[in-house]
Amino acid sequence: MSEVRVRIDVDEAIRILEEVVRSKGTAYVQPTCVHFDGPNGDTPICIAGHAMRAAGYTGGQGGVGTFMDSTTQASLTEQGIELTDGALGVWHQAQSLADSFETWGYVLESVKRNFRG
Repeated sequence: MSEVRVRIDVDEAIRILEEVVRSKGTAYVQPTCVHFDGPNGDTPICIAGHAMRAAGYTGGQGGVGTFMDSTTQASLTEQGIELTDGALGVWHQAQSLADSFETWGYVLESVKRNFRG
């Protein structure tokens, strides 16, 4: 296990989502439900993949797994990125909504409402 170099809590998870949504635009709808894709399997595709990359994750997973399954968590941990349970909930909900092909603006506002009140 690597030393924790980044610890992400609810507020930081939401701040990262804000950054991700700003980069793509609030009307953006992801084309597929995979985290990473592309020739090397390391191009962020979904909102979770973009959030992971913005948090410092440098790997990919070639489109396998669901967000925050044990493989994804282990990959983050190996790179020294730790998510609190609350942060995990933020990104899990964001991914679930985005997988339903909601706009990323809607996803962000829903997550903020549910986790910040």
